[in-house]
Amino acid sequence: MKKSKFYILLVFIILNNNLFSQDTNYARYVIDTLSGKFMFGRGYTNDGLEKAANYISGEFKSIGLKPFNNSYYQELSYPINTFPEAIMLSCNKKQLKFGSDYIIAPFSSSLNGTFNTIYFNKKTVASPDRFNQFLQSDLRKKIVIIDDDGIKDDATRKTFKEMQFNPFHAAAVVYLDNNEFMWGASTDTAQFVSINAKRALIGKKCKEIDIHVKNSFIQNFKTKNVIGYIEGTVYPDSFLVFSAHYDHLGGIGNDVYYPGAHDNGSGVALMLDLAKYYSKPENKPNVSIVFIAFTGEEAGLIGSRYFVEHPLFKLKKTRFLLNLDIIGTGKDGIMVVNGSVFAKEFRLLEDINSKTKYVSSISTRGKAANSDHYFFSEENIPSFFIYTKGEPLPYHSINDINAKIPLKAYNGLFKLVVEFYKTM
Repeated sequence: MKKSKFYILLVFIILNNNLFSQDTNYARYVIDTLSGKFMFGRGYTNDGLEKAANYISGEFKSIGLKPFNNSYYQELSYPINTFPEAIMLSCNKKQLKFGSDYIIAPFSSSLNGTFNTIYFNKKTVASPDRFNQFLQSDLRKKIVIIDDDGIKDDATRKTFKEMQFNPFHAAAVVYLDNNEFMWGASTDTAQFVSINAKRALIGKKCKEIDIHVKNSFIQNFKTKNVIGYIEGTVYPDSFLVFSAHYDHLGGIGNDVYYPGAHDNGSGVALMLDLAKYYSKPENKPNVSIVFIAFTGEEAGLIGSRYFVEHPLFKLKKTRFLLNLDIIGTGKDGIMVVNGSVFAKEFRLLEDINSKTKYVSSISTRGKAANSDHYFFSEENIPSFFIYTKGEPLPYHSINDINAKIPLKAYNGLFKLVVEFYKTM
């Protein structure tokens, strides 16, 4: 091939790619930054949420987004239970590892000391005498180990599971489990410690448990939504919205943290990449596009609810909202929550993909209060929550790391949502 033809072809390829200009390398950089130890799980200790908010606002400024009211921040506060010190747990003097061997429920309180154990298992419920004796025991200074091994009845297994909420008034309860542990965030605190632990490690011979848990309940934890926009060239007072929550579960002490790469570093990365795309002169939108990084999603959709109750622009002027959450996979396509609620818009999305094959498949679900789209759709604002399907990844786990995310649908999803917003 002659050099002149080669360069023409190269220029064509570059221009064609720049029509969408999604940047997987940038996405990886964002996810790696947000899920690194410095951000400490983007939670409530070690300034994790604050660091993440500052990082995102810095990206907004660098990209060239405009702030509302001269600030990228919308400040709010809510209660949260935290664990600023390392948690220790040992069975018969053998120390266990938090996150892989056991976890505590996020609503747990403080507890320190050495406690004798008592088992609640199939033998307990099989004998009326033993069961009555158990119920009549004073367990305030004991740790109850709940083991449903051998229980085949689903209703009984469910009852065992519910005992994690400590109807015994014990100092702590330990529920034996073989599943991967999933942690959470709690806006409340109980007066006991609830633990999930690996059955093989606790077993049937754990006579004594040493435990150290120190909680700190913060009544008014101060945080913020991070918001910027690109003004529309034709309809500046009409809005399209991209949202993604940037908070995750934080950490415990100074060493254990939940990276939150898939949930939801991936969604924030795509949102920032889209902001870069629309900020380029050749991609300036006719309609204003707002980018919202929500706080408090893991604690109960708190940030998005606050925004809907205290909007920075007229919500009725919102043409559509696309919420991006857990989009790091994609081998099996995408799921669209609210697809059956806003059926007309879902058909548009399907029509685009049927012609372009940007993603391998599009599935739909109905209404669900499972991410930050929810309170917008409750106000009858057309909105989808999109997540990817396919490779099973750790969820609410210490193993939700950047290296495990394949980003199979990333490029296609980027193109799909850009094309979709052209129809709005």
